[in-house]
Amino acid sequence: MDTPERTPTRLLTRRRLGCVFLSVLAAVGICVFTGMGGLLAWSPVNCWHESVDLTCGRTRYERYVLWIRWVDRIEETPVSLLYRAQIGIPGPPVWRRALTLSPGVRNSPHYLHHSGLHDLRRLSDLLQSGRLNAAAQVRATRSYLAIVQLDDDDHRSGRLIDRLEELAWAAPAPLTAAQIPGLDFD
Repeated sequence: MDTPERTPTRLLTRRRLGCVFLSVLAAVGICVFTGMGGLLAWSPVNCWHESVDLTCGRTRYERYVLWIRWVDRIEETPVSLLYRAQIGIPGPPVWRRALTLSPGVRNSPHYLHHSGLHDLRRLSDLLQSGRLNAAAQVRATRSYLAIVQLDDDDHRSGRLIDRLEELAWAAPAPLTAAQIPGLDFD
């Protein structure tokens, strides 16, 4: 039986096909993992979301690649830890998206609770600063969470934290619960 000889042209053709296949595969990979330079910005092809739980102040990080959720991580914050320790077990989570980011895109669409992560960090810093006594910490946490649950945006909750910071840093001693503004602080 005669076997076909491997000629240099056949080897060259196979190499070319291999190179073309690898080039196409690399181009598709680059497009998917870089978000096509913003053409598919914020799509589940390659993006990540950060959300806030309005019931107790936890945060959630989700990572999507090719429409598949690869990472779903829920993190406790000082606000949520205080809520669980002092107030009790929260009801079912109410997640509101705060950010969506993609490779090559430096901004996020503006969500109703867009500054929710920043507000949580500011409130957490204030709770850990020692400028509020234990009862004031609980009242500040309750006020903040009540406002974010009642309002459709994060403007009033941001103003509450501004007011809390203003009071805390102006006071000579740690604030008491009676000095913490309620829902009618405006």
